[in-house]
Amino acid sequence: MEAEFTNHSTGQHTVIELHGDFWGGAADLSVQGGPVIAQITRDAFSMREVFTNSQQVGFFVCDVV
Repeated sequence: MEAEFTNHSTGQHTVIELHGDFWGGAADLSVQGGPVIAQITRDAFSMREVFTNSQQVGFFVCDVV
């Protein structure tokens, strides 16, 4: 999956890519042709999700130099 936009601070066209299997538990966000900038993880299915109709998702921003 890709998202395209214009970076207003630089004026450059930018593409962010989603790689992995988010529904399976993990995915990486990266700038097209560049480093991973964030990771998304989802906890394994639990009975709490069934009874509360909620899910726990983590979003971790990577240290990009």
